[in-house]
Amino acid sequence: MNSYEVIIIGRGLTALNAARNLSRLGIRRICLVAPPPTAVNCNSHLVQVASASLQENITRPAHNHGTAVARELLRLNRSGLTELSNLLEEFKIPHALGSVKRLALSDHEEQEMHIATQWLQNNGFPAMLTNMRAKIPKCLALQSDGALSISFDAKALCAAMEENIACETL
Repeated sequence: MNSYEVIIIGRGLTALNAARNLSRLGIRRICLVAPPPTAVNCNSHLVQVASASLQENITRPAHNHGTAVARELLRLNRSGLTELSNLLEEFKIPHALGSVKRLALSDHEEQEMHIATQWLQNNGFPAMLTNMRAKIPKCLALQSDGALSISFDAKALCAAMEENIACETL
């Protein structure tokens, strides 16, 4: 019977990245327990875009936990996007950078976006809310916080990571 320092359940992006980071820390006896990933058993096979923005939900953490926590969530989110971009570059996975935009299709959404944009601007983020009523039918506003997004082939990234991680799979 084999013994392992770490057993990770799953073979998606999160599991593979955990195994990769653990092996970089010197942990070599790692086992991934999961069948080969498919669209049925692995969300990583459905993911094609990642974004570093909490723009639509920033009012909740700011209200519930304060400005410092909301700022840290945005910082961590953006840091994660930078790591993803570096990983895609390292494995030579084609990807495209874009910016995050959100459309308001109801008065409630527009009001939430106004509150979030104001919070972001007051806390040093490059947020902007544009009135779109005259430009796009049924669209009330367009929100941008300057955050980036990445579109990429998650299956290709999973395959590249799995090839480059020295661990056993069950």
